[in-house]
Amino acid sequence: MVISFERCSRRTARGRCGEALVPKRRTARNAPTTIRGRDSFVHALDQLQSRGIMPSVVEDAIQNGDFMVGKTSVTSAFYSPVNDLTIITNMGSGRVTTAVLGLVKP
Repeated sequence: MVISFERCSRRTARGRCGEALVPKRRTARNAPTTIRGRDSFVHALDQLQSRGIMPSVVEDAIQNGDFMVGKTSVTSAFYSPVNDLTIITNMGSGRVTTAVLGLVKP
């Protein structure tokens, strides 16, 4: 494949020859499910899978991690310093909302 750089402007925020830098929105890879008795949202499952986080690590963070109030009134955060991982859950249902590597400040 030959790429012509003549049509590419250096002044635009674009990737290779005019391709947008922002990836297209992808569809969810997973369906909502229950793992080890804990419900998880689709977004959380996709994040866990893409970051290589095992369900046992999620459960450990929730059981033994440091509790923090989440960024909204309906979420809570559990930080595991051992795994350097923050798990966000819904306070009402207990469902895992997302997983973030590192400490998330509320």
